[in-house]
Amino acid sequence: MSSTYLTSQDMNLVGRLLDEKRELGKLRGIERETSAARFLVRRIEQGTANEMRLRIALGRHLRLCDTQNSAVSRWDGEGGAIGKGAL
Repeated sequence: MSSTYLTSQDMNLVGRLLDEKRELGKLRGIERETSAARFLVRRIEQGTANEMRLRIALGRHLRLCDTQNSAVSRWDGEGGAIGKGAL
């Protein structure tokens, strides 16, 4: 990880990308928005400063989160988790 701090320009970039996803309805809830912000900060710290690359990476990150949440919901719905009274 890079030892540089984020600049105000970097933070404005993070805010702008989050605003775009928020307007598209891709950010649903504070946990998801916090995760997206942390993801972007981590990518900038690792050296990705290109806005288009960050936009693409964020889209992939959010799709991955959706896929994982969908799989967990499906697993729970199919009886994969031990429910109340199962023991």
